[in-house]
Amino acid sequence: RGFVSKQWNYTKSDPAQGRREQLYRVQLRHNQLTGTRYLVLNGQVVPGSRGVTSASAEEVLVYDSIDGHRMQCQISYNLRWRYRCTVATNGIVEELPEAMTVSGDPVRNLIAALDLPVDARVETSRSIGVGKSAVIEYQVLTTTTYKRVIETWHRFSGFQKLHQRVRSAYTGSHLVSSFPDMPSGLVSPLTDQKDVKFIEARQRALNTYLDRLLHMAKAPSNPDLMLFLGMDPVSGAERPQETHTREEDGGRSTLAFEDSTSASWGSRSESHLGAQSSEGAGDVGGGVATGTGVSPPLQRSGVGGDAPQTDRVAL
Repeated sequence: RGFVSKQWNYTKSDPAQGRREQLYRVQLRHNQLTGTRYLVLNGQVVPGSRGVTSASAEEVLVYDSIDGHRMQCQISYNLRWRYRCTVATNGIVEELPEAMTVSGDPVRNLIAALDLPVDARVETSRSIGVGKSAVIEYQVLTTTTYKRVIETWHRFSGFQKLHQRVRSAYTGSHLVSSFPDMPSGLVSPLTDQKDVKFIEARQRALNTYLDRLLHMAKAPSNPDLMLFLGMDPVSGAERPQETHTREEDGGRSTLAFEDSTSASWGSRSESHLGAQSSEGAGDVGGGVATGTGVSPPLQRSGVGGDAPQTDRVAL
């Protein structure tokens, strides 16, 4: 409740790739009740962006030298919360439209060749661990535009996190009324959650949920959904297993979406995306990142004469 995810997408020419257009994906996650917020760039949580923005102050998060341009996100409150994002290149400032206000798919309009999920099915399940500590994971097989099949495994709690994050992107949009309901997690204490019939029923419910979610307008290119399905939100490529890290509740991981459980990842196809990069979201801690691997400063500035704070971050 109160959780909002604002998203913006834009492209810039990348001289390192023959001036081919490079896609950038920005997400501002904000809890309107507690004020906590943080930024995600190209599927990675940006270190130093976590903080609290109260309704009594305006706050601006500024990122300099991102492949030669400057990105700025602003949070303000005047009877209601307002969000905006701008990009400046050579002194020319461009205000970005929110993804939910763009006609059609907000990413497909920018990068027509981006590989996106077109089908996702919960095929089977497995038990991890023994005895009372055992947990159930569900296999998700995702088929993409380019006919690749990617396999991921998630606990039920991972689906719940997916639901919260993707739905939060629709806050304020008329489309939210069509958003599918997540299968209930309320279970009678007398129910054996490891019973075959219970697992099969939950598997069917999750399969129906994913199918409806992928048919939502603008959902296939949602960064959190792509990350959940094992896809890089910038290139559409499969994320290599070695780049995956865990994210416990509270989102302290490098990657913007991950279960707090182990997950195995693998492609069922040997095909690759031609000219598109096969590199997934990088390991920020190790200095590897999408794009050109720059390390821009993060500035947080507020009203009332507060001096901007600067942290060195690796995006």
